[in-house]
Amino acid sequence: MRFLPLLAIPLIAAGCGSRSDVLSQEPGAAGDTGTGGTGGTGGSTGTTATTGTPTTGPAACKALLVQPTFLADLVNKPDRAPDLGLLPDGDAALVALGGYPDELSDVVISPTGAFDAWPPKLAPTTVFAGQAVDYALGPGPDGPVALIQTGAPPGVLFTTALYPALGELIKPALSPGFLLFATGVKGRFLHATSPYVAGFYQVDVASYEPSSLPQSESPTLCTSSPGLGAAVPVEGGFLSVFTAPKVPESQCDGGFDKPPLSALFYRYTIPPGAGSSLEGKSGAVLSFPEPLDGLHLAPADFGAWAAFHTDGSTSRTAAPITVLRVDPAGSPISPGEQLPVSPSGVVFQSFAIAAVGPRLAVAWIDAIDPSAPTLSIQLVEPDGTLGAATSIPTNDAWYKDHLRLLGSPQGDKLLLTWETGDTAALARIDCLD
Repeated sequence: MRFLPLLAIPLIAAGCGSRSDVLSQEPGAAGDTGTGGTGGTGGSTGTTATTGTPTTGPAACKALLVQPTFLADLVNKPDRAPDLGLLPDGDAALVALGGYPDELSDVVISPTGAFDAWPPKLAPTTVFAGQAVDYALGPGPDGPVALIQTGAPPGVLFTTALYPALGELIKPALSPGFLLFATGVKGRFLHATSPYVAGFYQVDVASYEPSSLPQSESPTLCTSSPGLGAAVPVEGGFLSVFTAPKVPESQCDGGFDKPPLSALFYRYTIPPGAGSSLEGKSGAVLSFPEPLDGLHLAPADFGAWAAFHTDGSTSRTAAPITVLRVDPAGSPISPGEQLPVSPSGVVFQSFAIAAVGPRLAVAWIDAIDPSAPTLSIQLVEPDGTLGAATSIPTNDAWYKDHLRLLGSPQGDKLLLTWETGDTAALARIDCLD
């Protein structure tokens, strides 16, 4: 893997509006044009940004209607680690591990029909039998793709499609570890893990071009806790974001602590011709006063939405979830912008985001109650202002872990899934004009 010289990125503090006390922004090599806005251009290609999922939708979403929660029993064993993917026909698929936590499990997938009718109707299919420990799901050119960590034998596998049957199954140029993301466009796939190497957690990134050998990609980053990462397709390649140590402490060597105090945007451009490595270029670097414990990306017409949360380890009051709009090169649309979307002072178990038409949906655990945690959902409008919001009590489907979201192709519905401990819960939220 090639080393990204973060030392070459100058630290320039920027104003941060309502979040000026939380982070600062560093501009990186963000491309030649770097312009933003809806339908804007960015990066060295200077092309109009497009995304892996449609981002057109209703002109207004004045209120949200929550449908009754549905318990999705996929297998006769516990359904663990549920996730949602969009099939080529626009249907939502529910994916889960079918098996007990201490055993090797199947990867199970089922179309839901949930965007068209409620309650959903499931027809589960086992697509990867009896070897999985964990998986990471993401959008691909032929529906969901998956990075699968196996236990027999231990390793990592990547599949170029998950439904109706496994696509090409390869061993990527990755070390086993925490699975960060998997995604793809026609002709190229990107995936990442965070293994424990030589005293630190490293970020390993790899790509795959069908009919070629798997390849390692930049950057190389090391932190003292498991790395975090996310990636989405953009025009001509991918946009990613990773947790990184505070600049300039970026090298993977001993001698100093490496808490994840920065978020590094990184753009991958697919070069012409076959068999070439991706062309990587660093974008903005955001610096935080305490370690990050969550980051996500979601596609948008202008490039991507990014969302962050810090762990509250050094704050008197835990920080809110904040969102940022970035162009396809990884540069903020509005430098210094950080929009809080959740209350401060709440320690979140996890949070999730998804594009819903031109908007962003953000979901989090609003209150930790032994009887019934509540899920809060907030829409963010394309201009960065807060839109409609709602909540879902989990009395009948007690939230345990693994909150995930998926927006409909029409931009008028949002699906949520989470693990209850015995099965996967599904909920749908409809946009009301």
